[in-house]
Amino acid sequence: MSFPGETDAAPIEIDAMPTEMIAAQTEIDAMTTEMIAAATEIDAMPTEMIAAATEIDAAPTEIAA
Repeated sequence: MSFPGETDAAPIEIDAMPTEMIAAQTEIDAMTTEMIAAATEIDAMPTEMIAAATEIDAAPTEIAA
């Protein structure tokens, strides 16, 4: 609805919605990729922690040497 002297912006806003929805879907798609990458990093953490523990276990031997 517009008042005298105003332009009704609603049709322009409605026309822009599909573009905004496509952009939103693109962001959602990117989030899935980011979540998979985060899960991969989380999966790798135990291996990294075991490697760190192995290094810590070796430290007294290295210090003694």
